[in-house]
Amino acid sequence: MLGLNNIPYKKQVTINKSGIIVGFNEKKGKCYHIIDFVIGENIEVGKSITEYKVISCKTTCRERWTQDDWSYTFIPKLYILLTISDDYPPSTRFREDIQRKIITCIPKRKDDRIYKLKFENLIEELEQL
Repeated sequence: MLGLNNIPYKKQVTINKSGIIVGFNEKKGKCYHIIDFVIGENIEVGKSITEYKVISCKTTCRERWTQDDWSYTFIPKLYILLTISDDYPPSTRFREDIQRKIITCIPKRKDDRIYKLKFENLIEELEQL
């Protein structure tokens, strides 16, 4: 979908404990976290994750979305939690705002998200900011 819409990205981007890109799909040594999709031009080793947009993909969230706690310290231009389930966190706990959004195809019955985004909204969201 990203490629079809000419959106530049890299998948499985590894960052270190300082939020710096250290490689791609590297799981040992300097690895702190592997990000599913990083969106932007010139995604290179040595650059800060704060220069890009990020998509974190979770089939189901439960508490696994907290693996992305780094995103509160090293704030990307846009952070999207993308899930196909309705077990995403409450808006306030997730700290949803203009730069932090949840996209799902199955909203909760009592959906408290500020931005009621579906998969169809992904490209539009990435093209903003």
